[in-house]
Amino acid sequence: MSDASRLWQLQEIDLEIMRCEAALNAMPQVEKLKALIAGKKKISSELNRLKGLRKDLEMEIEETTSNRDAYEVQIADVKESAAERAQSFRAVNDLEAQLTSLSKRVEKANFTLEEKNAALDKIKANEEKGFELAKKLEVEARATKQSFDEQSEQIRSTMEELMQKRESVAEDIDAETIERYEAARERFKGFGVEKLESNVPSTCRVQLQAGAYQELMRGPSISECPYCHRMLVIERGSDD
Repeated sequence: MSDASRLWQLQEIDLEIMRCEAALNAMPQVEKLKALIAGKKKISSELNRLKGLRKDLEMEIEETTSNRDAYEVQIADVKESAAERAQSFRAVNDLEAQLTSLSKRVEKANFTLEEKNAALDKIKANEEKGFELAKKLEVEARATKQSFDEQSEQIRSTMEELMQKRESVAEDIDAETIERYEAARERFKGFGVEKLESNVPSTCRVQLQAGAYQELMRGPSISECPYCHRMLVIERGSDD
C-alpha cells in the first residue's frame, strides 16, 4: 500500500472516530449528566455559603450567650451585695439603676438570641434540604452514567478498534507527513486530506487547470491542493 493510500485510509479512520464521538455526544444521557453535574456544583456552592453563615451565627450566639450569662452573674452579685449590708438612700438608687441597666442588657441579649436562633434554625433546615437534594442528584447521576455506559458500549468498543487500527496505519507513515496531516486535520475540522479524482480534488471540487494538473501528476503522491491547500492524495497504479 502506498503512503498516499495509507494517508487516505488514516483520514477515513479518523472521520469514523469523529462520527462515533458525535454519536456518543448526541446520546440524551450526555446532556442530562451535564445538567446534573451543574446542579451538584450549584448546590455545593450554596451549601458552602450556608455553612459560612451558620458558623458566623453560631459564633455570634455563643458570644451573646456568654455576655448574657455575665450580666446575670453581675445581677446576682449586686443583689447579694445589697442584701449583706445596709445601704444609704443614694446607694440604693445606684444599685437599682445598675440592676435596671443589667436587666435591660439581659432582655436585649435574650431578644437577640431568639432572633439569631430562629435564623440558625432556618439555615440548618436549608442545609438539610441541600444535603438531601445533593444526595438525590448523586443517585440520579450514577444511574444516568450507568445507562450511558450500557447503551454506548457498542460505540465505545468500535472506537477502541478504530484507535488500534489508526495506530497501526499511522506507524507506517513517516513522521513529517503525520505532522502535516495533524495540522491540516485541525485546520479543516477533520477533512484535511482530499483525493484527486480525474482533475478535480474530491473535497473543494475546483477543477484544476491543465498546467497545474500536469505538474501535480509529475510530483509526489502526496501534494497540496493549489486552491484549498488541503493535502492532496494522488493515487497511481504503480504505487500499489
